[in-house]
Amino acid sequence: MTHIDEHTLELFVLGAKEVQRRRKAIGAHLKKCEGCRTLVRTMTEFYANADAHLKSQPQSKPLSDSRALIRSRTEIEPTYDPYYSTFKTLVPARVPRTFLQHISSYAKQNPIKSVVGSFTLIVGLALILNFTLKTAFKDTNPAYTLMNVPHTALEVYNKEDEMLWQLPQPDIKDLIKRERESRIRLTRVADINGDGRNEIITTLPISSELNGGTKTLRVYGLNKKILFQKQFINTKVHFMSNHYESDYFFEGVLVDNFSVDDKKEFFSGLDNGRSPWFLARFDATGNTIGRYWHFGQMVSQYEIELDSTKNKQILLCGVNQVREVEKDQFAVVEIVDPEKIVGDAEATATRGFGFNASDAEVFYVRFPESDMETALGLNPIAPVLVSSESESQIRIVVSRTSRDESMPGFEYIFSKNMNVQDVKYESQDVEIHSTLKKEGKISSTFDQKYLNNLKNAVRYWNGGEWKKEVTKVRHDIKPNP
Repeated sequence: MTHIDEHTLELFVLGAKEVQRRRKAIGAHLKKCEGCRTLVRTMTEFYANADAHLKSQPQSKPLSDSRALIRSRTEIEPTYDPYYSTFKTLVPARVPRTFLQHISSYAKQNPIKSVVGSFTLIVGLALILNFTLKTAFKDTNPAYTLMNVPHTALEVYNKEDEMLWQLPQPDIKDLIKRERESRIRLTRVADINGDGRNEIITTLPISSELNGGTKTLRVYGLNKKILFQKQFINTKVHFMSNHYESDYFFEGVLVDNFSVDDKKEFFSGLDNGRSPWFLARFDATGNTIGRYWHFGQMVSQYEIELDSTKNKQILLCGVNQVREVEKDQFAVVEIVDPEKIVGDAEATATRGFGFNASDAEVFYVRFPESDMETALGLNPIAPVLVSSESESQIRIVVSRTSRDESMPGFEYIFSKNMNVQDVKYESQDVEIHSTLKKEGKISSTFDQKYLNNLKNAVRYWNGGEWKKEVTKVRHDIKPNP
């Protein structure tokens, strides 16, 4: 919820004409917003107490000249500078220099006007003091961010729900849709350097990068200050006989204590719009620790905990495109050990970059293509993790539902040791299968056996070949895809 600024709320409390037309809308907002309602209540009590205090003070009323026995002398006795030429030049006994001295001087010379304006003066000083105290003691440590669609901006808030600053995002609706469909995070809030203050780590595009992804990962500190930023410009890489040289674009970002030394690190996937893709590992100061290369984009990255590992792992979802020309590309998920991403290394299932084989891979799993997808001529699509960390199972969806409701999709359920346990269908699958069967494009029967066949067709890469049984990636054998 967007809060109303303090100045507007003070005008509302004072019944100022500047907000007369907005009073109804402000009142409606106050019914919903506890934060603004509390601030209005505090302001109202303050002004009521100040008014009561002033009214309780005795105020002397000077006698008029007509009732006085002796007419008092009210003129100010001038003081002359005896050392300034032969003319008598008026000079004040004490020259006011500071703001408070000017106020004191004016009050002494105009006692009646001072009494009349005392309330306004006190209120003004109180407002200045109130603003100064709130500014001085305002918590500037970021706690969370909010993608505000009406304001087209990423807003940064503290734990008291006060907005600290914002980043303009004209394409905010597309960015929200991207996060929702891929279930990734483009912005994280974390204390990466251990100083007790949170930083903002984001791969959101800046204004010059609109409609083209973001080539820059930026880390913001206090008061929107950029601590450092990362780019991979004109990155050169070979895969088999092909040479690629281009800028790379950042995807989501992960931040956590992935290592045993309990230090924050962050990761992000990067692509160049083609098949070469890599996962980059950074330390708290932005230095690149390592890059894990894969031929085929792994568009989504997630943190995950397995029963067989002590530390958090990273789950990658994407497509293996080594044999894209032969129409033999397929959806995959893999789990990598973030601590072992050091230097440049390549996936054992997509050899050809010329780097050493990565020993970071824990599991590498291939999903089958259903006869419906084959009949429709669909290219494989990157899976999406839909389960939460608290669940005892890992649920992965291979589906185009978010993009096209008329396409088939399935949910694969794994144990925390990556053993596939079940396959569920989506609501549109029954109708799609029926239509394709009537058209003579498929002959299968859509039943539990159909789903079991998909489950049994899941394959595990052991580092050298595909296996039906659950197996981890081995790093002591040569690949034979």
